[in-house]
Amino acid sequence: MTKSRPPFLRNFFQGRDAAKKKFIAGTISPLVLYMAFWTIFPLLWGVALAFFEYSPRRVGGFLGFGGDNPFIGLQNFQSMTNISPDAPLQIQQFHTGIKITLLFAVIIVPLNLLLSLPLAFLIESVHQRAKNIYRTLFFLPVLAPSVGVAIMWGFIYHPQRGLLNAIIGKFAGKLIGINWTGDPNLTVGTTVYFPVFVPGALFSIGDTHAVQGLGEVSGTAMEAPMRIVYRISVLESARTIEEVQYETDSYYATTGFAETIDEAARKATRFMVDHLVETRGLSREDAYMLCSIAGNLHIAEVVDVPHMLVTMHIPKSIFLDRDEK
Repeated sequence: MTKSRPPFLRNFFQGRDAAKKKFIAGTISPLVLYMAFWTIFPLLWGVALAFFEYSPRRVGGFLGFGGDNPFIGLQNFQSMTNISPDAPLQIQQFHTGIKITLLFAVIIVPLNLLLSLPLAFLIESVHQRAKNIYRTLFFLPVLAPSVGVAIMWGFIYHPQRGLLNAIIGKFAGKLIGINWTGDPNLTVGTTVYFPVFVPGALFSIGDTHAVQGLGEVSGTAMEAPMRIVYRISVLESARTIEEVQYETDSYYATTGFAETIDEAARKATRFMVDHLVETRGLSREDAYMLCSIAGNLHIAEVVDVPHMLVTMHIPKSIFLDRDEK
């Protein structure tokens, strides 16, 4: 009998963004565990010890509870109310700490507001450049540590150049999730050519959309469950391609994935030049000129940051013989 996840976890880790949610959960989990162990647990432990006569010099039971550290209930809290001059030293130190905290809250905080509010009004009345300079000088010491930590974690978890993926990649291969079929032109009747990256190909298909625009700019399209009928053929003698290519009765298309639109466009164009050279017998120069004259670049998909998908379409109608050589 297998255990199933609670309903709310099942719902959370399903849907279009399931992979992203799992990635975020995996990213946040170390921080949550760190905070639980070094912040939440010590806090709860301290609250629990308040009900015991605890000393680190005495031998107690589990986590210091019991043994030579007996349970005393609310006695420590009652001792806090002892304001007599003969109160134990630790009680007097506790009262001094309370006084200093109240003094800070009652005097220092309002004083800071009295100084900062007029200064804020003064800054708002000066030139925009002076405001920007002051804000930078004011917030830089506060933000610098957080920015440094963010840069460090960004370097570790970067999907392409991250230290973590580089280490894992030594053992499990390169880990890059690319939405190869995010182009809305891949519809009924399209023939798609996939390069085979691993033994057995491990082909899968999903994330179907009833309607999607080029780019999928808002992060989602009209998601819809579909029953798909497709035929797979292994083209062992076909030419080698680096990325997905496809064709219809009207055009042939190459795709280019990259972290910038410019690089993706260059790749899609280069792959089309390779295609024209190998299938139409053109020189690379003529193929490049033909791409400029008749090729159409499309920004097909920008939703899967940092991957951008650009495609180039060449209409088959420009060739006297539409059948490729």
